[in-house]
Amino acid sequence: MGIIYKLGSFLQKKSIRAETLPDFEKIDVLGVSNQVGITTTGHKKSKDLSKYQLIEKGDFAYNPYRINVGSIGLVSNGIRGLVSPAYVVFRLITKNFFQICYLPFSNPKKAFSKLLNMPEVLFVKH
Repeated sequence: MGIIYKLGSFLQKKSIRAETLPDFEKIDVLGVSNQVGITTTGHKKSKDLSKYQLIEKGDFAYNPYRINVGSIGLVSNGIRGLVSPAYVVFRLITKNFFQICYLPFSNPKKAFSKLLNMPEVLFVKH
């Protein structure tokens, strides 16, 4: 059958609050779209951004209320910004995650959407 891996062994949840950053008011607010991934947005749900979270290169972010439509993004081009505290931010803790995992989906956003909604996720190495 192969080797079984738990998804959690490859991911690290990240939560760096804006209030810990100097001049966080000057950092752009970002969002996640199911069409383009991470995107600049003018939507601020709060005037107080202190609880917003930092995302930067290598981070994934998603809104748990919109993951079902594939709204997940990867910060891959050096963008640095803030996302709502409602978002989940995480990063891969191993560089060869996709090399050792078999994802039976052709669309990575759909794959993560399905995988993140499962209570216990296991991967099989063939």
